[in-house]
Amino acid sequence: MHWRLRFCPMKATSASRQSGARSSSRRAQTRVLSEMRLFFFGMGYSSRATARALHLLADPQIPVAGTTRSAEAAESEADSAYRIHVFDGEVPGTTLSEDLRAATHVILSIPPDERGDAALNLHRADLDAAP
Repeated sequence: MHWRLRFCPMKATSASRQSGARSSSRRAQTRVLSEMRLFFFGMGYSSRATARALHLLADPQIPVAGTTRSAEAAESEADSAYRIHVFDGEVPGTTLSEDLRAATHVILSIPPDERGDAALNLHRADLDAAP
């Protein structure tokens, strides 16, 4: 099942109906956030900024995992709130399958190369198994 946060303007209705709609919308957003598990292919500047924003603005308990190209970069993130895996785009990442298969939202922040999309080419089965 895939969830998306959607923000829709409400039609002018009675105050009690608006309040009930807002309450229902908040419950749906809370459910989405409590079930959200993020995986970033390419945990660079933009991905880290997005993860930080979600933790600050939505819920600090949202699980975040992602990839970096080198073991050194992964080690530099060892004390962060994120689970970092090494994925260089040449061979499948050896440690990321569990987090990728559990992800409700996958964000691709690595460019394709002459062979196409490395994440899709090397981790299609994991992506297909995700909720």
